[in-house]
Amino acid sequence: MNGIHPMARQPIFLILFFFVIFSVFSVLLTFSSTGTPSAPQLEFTKWQAGQGQKYTASNPPHTFITDTETTCKITATVAYVSSQPSSVYPLTGYTWQVTGSHGYTFTTQTETSGPVGQTGTTFKLTATGTGDEHNSSSGGHRPMRGRSEKPIKFTVKFIGEYGSGGGSDQKTVEVEVVFEQDEKDQMRQEYVDVRRLHETHRSADVNAKYGDLRVPGRTEINKDGQRFNNGHYNYLINKSLETKILHWWQACDKVAYEELDNDDLKNDKGKKELRLTGGYRNPHHHVYHVYSGEPASEIKYWSLHQFGLALDVEAMNMNGKNGITNVDRAEMRDAAEDHAGASYSYYAGHVHAQWGAVRNAPGGDSTSSQRSTQTSTTNTENPVTTPPETTPTTVTGDCGIHTISTSQAANHASTN
Repeated sequence: MNGIHPMARQPIFLILFFFVIFSVFSVLLTFSSTGTPSAPQLEFTKWQAGQGQKYTASNPPHTFITDTETTCKITATVAYVSSQPSSVYPLTGYTWQVTGSHGYTFTTQTETSGPVGQTGTTFKLTATGTGDEHNSSSGGHRPMRGRSEKPIKFTVKFIGEYGSGGGSDQKTVEVEVVFEQDEKDQMRQEYVDVRRLHETHRSADVNAKYGDLRVPGRTEINKDGQRFNNGHYNYLINKSLETKILHWWQACDKVAYEELDNDDLKNDKGKKELRLTGGYRNPHHHVYHVYSGEPASEIKYWSLHQFGLALDVEAMNMNGKNGITNVDRAEMRDAAEDHAGASYSYYAGHVHAQWGAVRNAPGGDSTSSQRSTQTSTTNTENPVTTPPETTPTTVTGDCGIHTISTSQAANHASTN
């Protein structure tokens, strides 16, 4: 018979069988090791919003204050995660999206360090935002905090495009970072916002002497000494106010005891304290609740009440005679300046003392103020020595925060 003997066909069949099995196994092994390419993994590696802190790996910041009342710059960098899956699609394109509250809109500039699809490439964003001015009122209501009591918030999103082709095969991968002001930076934002009022209402001479209102650092803001907090936040700035009011009381006690021969204070020596009516005020409260936003004094915006360096107290009977008069208030003023380290003091219905640069101008005059003979019947930051002799009464302001003199009550109303 011609042809191959049946027994001879078996080795050929086995060879072909194992060849097919090996080929299929190789394909499966290759597929299992590589698989379908996956989306590239991306991450934000750097970012900063406005005057917020720059990114650090140990403390990535998400809170901030804007650069000015109506502008804020954002920078951010996105990169491929260093440890990628074994097989990923490269990026074929990308877009940035930046959105914000309080009317903020952004223009963007972008750049890359290399080809978009190269895993070592970084993507950098610079966004310049413009937003609304701060509001002093809303529907006749005077908000307790600035910006309608709402924090400013920005969202930055990077959208990468990838896929084997266009159309339906194109897919996207997204990463984002959110900036939102915490309570401390809401407070600090108020110092940024009211600068425009300074620029609008101050003269060239005042502008040259006092400059912009200083924005306090985050470490200056804490919760210590809440009895001195006449603002609308859980935080305040307290520059040793407990020690200052104690020293002022001791100075008044010393003057009354040694110079005025006040038997009442002698008998209560060391047992009384000054009755506090004003301590720390956040700028929004100071400008819109105390002064109704009116520029009655172009210097008042630098009040040291906003920096935890000023106190208002009720007048007390220093000489023990004829009730409380302006003689008593003048003695308390002098005691603050002469014996309690105050750089400046005045009185109207209450008695005010402050410790630090006069009017709190950065780089301003830090010498003690000269006592003045000006006359006033209102609660201003001007020194007065001879207002009409009245015994002031106090009421609780409509803002519901603290007790105020009746001369301030109208400005603490909750409506315009």
